[in-house]
Amino acid sequence: MSIPIRIIPTLHGKEAEAFEKAAREAEAHPGKYDLTEAAKAIKKYLVTVNF
Repeated sequence: MSIPIRIIPTLHGKEAEAFEKAAREAEAHPGKYDLTEAAKAIKKYLVTVNF
């Protein structure tokens, strides 16, 4: 029996550039952002999609 492969969303264009810029900024200045609320929202979303 096989397990279905889930599609992983991929960013393209301006969204990808904005994400990379934000990631580089966060990497250069660790601890600058409080991601507690974002982490809670992501966890809630992942539970709803059974991930």
